Amino acid sequence: MKQADCDNEVHQKKSYLEKDLNNAVFRNCIFESCDFSKAQFLNSKWIDCRFVKCNLSLVKWEGARLQNTQFEECKIVSGNFGLCDRTF
Repeated sequence: MKQADCDNEVHQKKSYLEKDLNNAVFRNCIFESCDFSKAQFLNSKWIDCRFVKCNLSLVKWEGARLQNTQFEECKIVSGNFGLCDRTF
């Protein structure tokens, strides 16, 4: 697995609106009150991360790995988690 693009960071109230996060790797990160609306998470990896009160509406999840990742009080509209990578 490639080195993390983001490791042990806290992101608060940031906008990732329509952001291309394809193939990105995140480890031990916390995202609080961030807006990921319409973001692309294709083939990205989210390992030991937490999303708290984030907007994850219309995110593209195809191939994303959500390993030990938690969602708390998030808004998720039209998210198809069935397309995530479940091979771990």
